Amino acid sequence: MLSTLVQTELWMTDLRYITRCDYEHSRGYWVRYKQRTPHAAQKFFSDAKLGGKRKALLGAIAYRDELVKQRPGDTYGAMPNGGTVKLIWRTQGPWQYLTWAAEIQVERGRRLKRFWSVLKYGEAAGKRLAKEWLEEQQRLQKRSYADAIIAKNSVRSR
Repeated sequence: MLSTLVQTELWMTDLRYITRCDYEHSRGYWVRYKQRTPHAAQKFFSDAKLGGKRKALLGAIAYRDELVKQRPGDTYGAMPNGGTVKLIWRTQGPWQYLTWAAEIQVERGRRLKRFWSVLKYGEAAGKRLAKEWLEEQQRLQKRSYADAIIAKNSVRSR
């Protein structure tokens, strides 16, 4: 039996890269690390094999922590490129409609997204607006990065 303190810490823990699976014939925690990179790793921690949910979760957390420790330079939640424009189906209530979506990461863990409906703007105009918005956001991001470097260098020179 785990102590109350360990139980409390266990449920307050960061579960990044860990997914709970509750299927009819298999229950447990699935650790999937960096699936779209050369460092990909995954492992399933079964409740039945490890003696319950808590032990399976502790095993999954330990495995995930070991993977993260092996690759300290990897970042969580970083986009691989400067932004994307894509045609997607959006769902709002019972309706589905086609939209152009533009997305860019502005800082670690924070992204900006905008959508342009094909019904409202048309396919060509929606795509053009999405690309223009993305280019403007990229310009703003480069400008703010340059301003930050200038400010950092001016502080050093004092």
